[in-house]
Amino acid sequence: MTSDAGVFYGGGGSLLWKQIVAILAVGAFSFVLTWIIAKAVDVVVGFTDKEAYADVPGQEEERAYDFRTAERLDALAGAGRGTDRETLDEIRRLLREHREG
Repeated sequence: MTSDAGVFYGGGGSLLWKQIVAILAVGAFSFVLTWIIAKAVDVVVGFTDKEAYADVPGQEEERAYDFRTAERLDALAGAGRGTDRETLDEIRRLLREHREG
């Protein structure tokens, strides 16, 4: 354990300076290691450009979340209708519908 008291306990800035150096060292290490990993991935499998997917049919329909299902569930919950069982059945039905098409 260090005997440095720190800035707020009358020890001056020596402990703070050591912490700043440690933060910069970790940041530099993380940046360099991430860069090396990215270069390795680029060499092995490569990164694709958006132009490579420009002609893919249905690309404009790709979404991270299905907002239509979420909106239906929100409307169902907002209506305050039904029991928990009915709500779960509706969720299952919507998920099945989403999977099928």
